[in-house]
Amino acid sequence: MFLHRDDFTEDNTVHPNSDITELIIAKNNYGDTGTIRLKYNSKSQ
Repeated sequence: MFLHRDDFTEDNTVHPNSDITELIIAKNNYGDTGTIRLKYNSKSQ
């Protein structure tokens, strides 16, 4: 599993979906793979 946020990149640009985190399931021996979109709450760090 991987976590990906558009605003957490090296190019330092403002992204419109900065509160969205993607949970990417890349490998699963006996199940599906895919991406789940999650809401990121920066105040609870």
